[in-house]
Amino acid sequence: MRSTHRLALLAGLTFALALAVSACGTDDGGDATPQPGTSSTGSGTPGSGTSSERMSAGASESAAGPQACTAAQLSLLVRPAKGGGAAGSQYTEIVLTNSSDSPCTTGGFGGVSYVGSGDGSQIGAPARRVDADHVLTLTLEPGEAAVQVLRETRAENYSRADCDPVAVDGLRVYPPNETHSLYAAHPTTGCASRSIELLEVEPYHAAA
Repeated sequence: MRSTHRLALLAGLTFALALAVSACGTDDGGDATPQPGTSSTGSGTPGSGTSSERMSAGASESAAGPQACTAAQLSLLVRPAKGGGAAGSQYTEIVLTNSSDSPCTTGGFGGVSYVGSGDGSQIGAPARRVDADHVLTLTLEPGEAAVQVLRETRAENYSRADCDPVAVDGLRVYPPNETHSLYAAHPTTGCASRSIELLEVEPYHAAA
């Protein structure tokens, strides 16, 4: 009986000791391992990185300089060029003004074509590019403009059979390196035949 009592007492002490050890291993602070969606670098928005990292990213963007001008940032004006034209042709200025609140860059050539039929359908061949060795990169501050000179050969210089003359409503203008276009009314006569190139453009330069 005494042996049995000792065994029962020993088992009870062992169980109590196990409970005490288990309690010591529990901490109200939870697991220190970072959980998904949290940052292990300290305070801050989960996944946003430290403030120094965000400042470094902002400095890099600033150092990169102005971005390329988009069609949404530009307004279009088409006007006669100084000097008018020559026999059989006329010169027109295509003016792109930065109408946004931020500077942007542009330069080189933009796409230009006649459109008509009341629905913006292209008429004839697009403008041919000349003077490619005078391409410049321009930074336009808000309100500043870039100018492209357009030479328009008169459709009347060609026979009706070759030209297939048609009424033009205006000009579709693509700013340099853009896939979105701008439109300006510019009534004239074009050639439906794309084998005849009536339009010729020079690179953009800064407005005087």
